[in-house]
Amino acid sequence: MDCALILLLLYVVFFTRILLVSIAPFVYYFDSYSYISRAVDFASHGTIDIGVGMPLVLALGVLLYIFESSLGSLLVSRLLMFAMSAVAVSIIYLLGSKMVGKTFGFLAALLAIFEPYFLTYSIVPHSDVFGIAIALTALYLATSNLRFGYVLAPVFFYLAVFTRPEFFLILIIPILVFSLAKIVMRPRTQLRNSLAKLGFLLGIYVLPSLWVYVTLGTYTRFSVFERLSLFLKPEILQFTLDSTFEFYDNTILNQVLFLFFAIGAGLALFTIVNQFFSIEREGKLFSVKRRMDRSIRDIILSDKALVSFCVLLLFVMNIIVLTVFSIGYTIVGGTVIIEPWLPDRYLILPRLLISYPLVYPLASIVQGVGARIGRQK
Repeated sequence: MDCALILLLLYVVFFTRILLVSIAPFVYYFDSYSYISRAVDFASHGTIDIGVGMPLVLALGVLLYIFESSLGSLLVSRLLMFAMSAVAVSIIYLLGSKMVGKTFGFLAALLAIFEPYFLTYSIVPHSDVFGIAIALTALYLATSNLRFGYVLAPVFFYLAVFTRPEFFLILIIPILVFSLAKIVMRPRTQLRNSLAKLGFLLGIYVLPSLWVYVTLGTYTRFSVFERLSLFLKPEILQFTLDSTFEFYDNTILNQVLFLFFAIGAGLALFTIVNQFFSIEREGKLFSVKRRMDRSIRDIILSDKALVSFCVLLLFVMNIIVLTVFSIGYTIVGGTVIIEPWLPDRYLILPRLLISYPLVYPLASIVQGVGARIGRQK
């Protein structure tokens, strides 16, 4: 069933992107031409500049080396972006399936396909959709039960970081939280293996963060703590959240969208609480009682709960990183004046992630109807 649903999603991805290309057959970003030019140099001469966006240049350069003569550089670059969009949508489906179920994952992925900024940047060679696809793959591998998932996850983690450096800050906490929770769940008899895995995590993820902290100040005007004190404020966080939910020019429509988001998040929270407690009727009154047949520890540390929490952390970290490092500002007379503005492409990932709570009510209805039909049969 997974393969059938993913194939259906891939068909929708490619159909919508091809339709969009027929409407806008040109590349409309300067950075896109830059990536194509660097990839052509790599395909022709094997030269490449080490720096941000290098994985995209390498991938595109290899494809250009194989297919450019027959397809042309623009078509090859677009096919790569189509493929990475398909990867991102597939991972959204797989994560949703792990959190709730296949119906939920499918509906969330289907909604994500039509996210406007995701659509726009998935037909031009740019680092954002490419990096998002790799970053989501890293999170999926880190939270999967695949045999070599914990080994492959760091590979994709650093590919995402070299594509877009901010993914280091966005990904590291969700991945570490899931990994440490799994270590805690291991029996004491496997203490040696747990310590070895902990050492692996520290070496792969944590130690490089010290290098990020030391070097970050050389690339920005302010240190990490200065940026936190300047930008991490409620009103600026509110602006980032408002920008994330600003799908329409009409304020009322955006408020309705946020209402659906709140309803979905509320229903999801109720579902979680319902696993710990049950509401029982006692005469004319109702009482809340603890479910004695379920262990709170087992529910909290289950794969479903952990993956859901990690996706939530991914969204929260994305919003914080955008607020702290991407909000525009000017300096006038030594005073920092914050200019509330964010590039559209920076909002793609949080907008993709809110697909989950948006479709949760619909997924619950569909699953309920499906279960009822199954019982009647």
